Amino acid sequence: MNDNIQEFNYCTGVILAKLYESFPIRIRLSDYQLCGLVEHKPHYNQVGRFEGSYEAPDGSLSTPDQSEMKLYQDTIKWLAEFGFITGNVQPWGIERATLTPQGLHMLTAKHGGTEGGDKPENFGKSILRAMLDEAKAQLADFTGQALAAYTKEMIRQ
Repeated sequence: MNDNIQEFNYCTGVILAKLYESFPIRIRLSDYQLCGLVEHKPHYNQVGRFEGSYEAPDGSLSTPDQSEMKLYQDTIKWLAEFGFITGNVQPWGIERATLTPQGLHMLTAKHGGTEGGDKPENFGKSILRAMLDEAKAQLADFTGQALAAYTKEMIRQ
């Protein structure tokens, strides 16, 4: 599979997992937090100017990968544009984000791709489990399957 598609599926999976986990509570998703800087906050220099670094609780500074941040920003826009998520889209992410009925429908669909194989699990649970286990390839795979199954269902209608 194309690396861009794998990366898109991974980013989509992270976003959807966070929204599935918090549903129906609306949350804020920022690009730098999605890149793993969860406990960080933007760092401003002595004159109050943001220079692209984020400060951890211990005072250390980190600078996330700009291309990864851009991928999350564009993925949020795509998911909102095509009706899977809703909220106030911002250049840095999304405020008051939640799943739409369409997004929730996609994530509650059952599939047979679980390890046990005996009981089908819904895509939302599989995607969330893969994110929590930090199983990047599995997260991208389940997300791609969910998007494909949903698209196939919509085409049949």
